[in-house]
Amino acid sequence: MRDCRAIPENLLNELKDNGGFSEFLKFVKKHEDKLAICFRGNSSPKYVGIYYKNHYVWKLSITQNKELKVTISFNHARYTEEWREILKSLYDNYNFRIVCPSDKLKDSYDISDNFFTEDNKLKLEGLIKAFEKGLKCQDGYLTVTQKKYNYDFVEGTFELLEKIIDDHFNTELTKDEFKNNPNAIHPEKLEKKRQHEIFLKNQNSNNGLFIYDLEFTQPNAKKIGLEKNQPDMLAIRFENNKPKTLVLIEVKSTHTAMNDKKSGLKEHISKMEEYIGSNEIIKNRKEEAFKIIKQYNNLNLRSAPVLDFESIKDIPIEIAFILTDKAIDEYEKNKSLYKTDGFEETNDSYEEADYKVKYISNIKSIT
Repeated sequence: MRDCRAIPENLLNELKDNGGFSEFLKFVKKHEDKLAICFRGNSSPKYVGIYYKNHYVWKLSITQNKELKVTISFNHARYTEEWREILKSLYDNYNFRIVCPSDKLKDSYDISDNFFTEDNKLKLEGLIKAFEKGLKCQDGYLTVTQKKYNYDFVEGTFELLEKIIDDHFNTELTKDEFKNNPNAIHPEKLEKKRQHEIFLKNQNSNNGLFIYDLEFTQPNAKKIGLEKNQPDMLAIRFENNKPKTLVLIEVKSTHTAMNDKKSGLKEHISKMEEYIGSNEIIKNRKEEAFKIIKQYNNLNLRSAPVLDFESIKDIPIEIAFILTDKAIDEYEKNKSLYKTDGFEETNDSYEEADYKVKYISNIKSIT
């Protein structure tokens, strides 16, 4: 699998004016205060992800038949009381259908033949029944394919999907509406929310961070032994309009995140150091940064800087831990426990919205 998240030219062109996905890009630009667009050129299929609160709203890809596919996750609707009405609208008005194969639905979720059409597609009533019977997260994806999508499609589906994602983040909603369980555990997703906010607020190519990717996933990570070493976000730090470091960012927002035995602060430091110890991987990250930012430039997205590869190929690597909310309190309370050779607080602390952000970072040179 290619180790680069930049997208192929045909998918990039579909985002441009007159492309089949162009209205999605226009919508993101109109709502840059809440939506993030990221490239996933190392996935199969390759896709463009559009995120809200660091959960994807749409995945945009091209099928082997050269049709344009939009994928959504209806798993977000678990805490939404009117999920059946929203599902009906997605089904009837926007032609979304389930990805899960019909034979698996019949066997795993005991969906009878009465809920299928003559061409073996699941009817709306069967789709509702599948979610009520505990459809697993990996099966809860819906797709639609068309040649082109208009603005009404983008605006209309976002209105529905924004509602269910907001409910997914609202921990005051404790009823699992799919299973009709009034006392479901509704985990807080504070760190996801903070990651998204930090991503949107750090697009500075003058003096500061230009974050160009989030939710990073290393291809073949398990095979090469780096599955637990991956950063949350990737950025370039600029000084006086010049790139100075490539930054691998990890965000911690809770007490638990600071102390987890497998992914706490000190554990993650050693894992990140292991990650940047691979010259080949760091070379790939720098080439990827150049290509992604060039594609953002091509789309007039995020006021992306104009870079040449020579300006970043030899810059050092910086590991940055961004602490927010209760993670800051935990750090301040037990600072001696988190002291690690080579890592110090920077002067980049600042207040943003209703929470503080503190950086703990170290520059590592790769030769």
